[in-house]
Amino acid sequence: MSSEAYEYYGLMAETWDLFRGDTSQWEDRFFYLEVIKEYGEPVLDVGCGTGRLLLDFLAQGIDADGVDNSPEMLALCRQKAGSQGLNPNWKLTGEKTRPAVGALARRWSRAWYDVENQLEHTEERYEVTLDSQVIAAELHRQSPATRWYTQAQAEDLYRRAGFGDLRLLRGFTFQPATPDDEVFTIIGQKPR
Repeated sequence: MSSEAYEYYGLMAETWDLFRGDTSQWEDRFFYLEVIKEYGEPVLDVGCGTGRLLLDFLAQGIDADGVDNSPEMLALCRQKAGSQGLNPNWKLTGEKTRPAVGALARRWSRAWYDVENQLEHTEERYEVTLDSQVIAAELHRQSPATRWYTQAQAEDLYRRAGFGDLRLLRGFTFQPATPDDEVFTIIGQKPR
């Protein structure tokens, strides 16, 4: 992406926080905290920039994600998050201690969706720490990880594969699926 495609780049991005100074008392911070208190979580900080609000909310334990169209501002946000021990856009989805050595294993996950093509993409980050030091780390990306189908699309695939006597079931039950069910099972028979 060229810098012309987004507003904040180069020295503007690099010096953004410097010229803004202490923003901890800005009234938008207090306003949004009240909004979160009233309406709940999760929270999406659109235009999060270098993470002024996002990182503040994450530090308070608020379930928040941030998006921005400037890769440079997002890189600065990630850098600041790392120095504060925060992980924006990642959710801790597993934490276990390895009994033999006492090392702590953690898994963070994130996903994004291509709605037009009905695809989900995922990343999982694994870290093992011992005495607060990272001793192993890996990143696993599945792109795409999952494709989802409407009931009509799934029925069409089954029919084209030669299956008949199709039954659509709700989730993992034997109850008939309703048109609103997003999780469904198809059972069919293929002639011999």
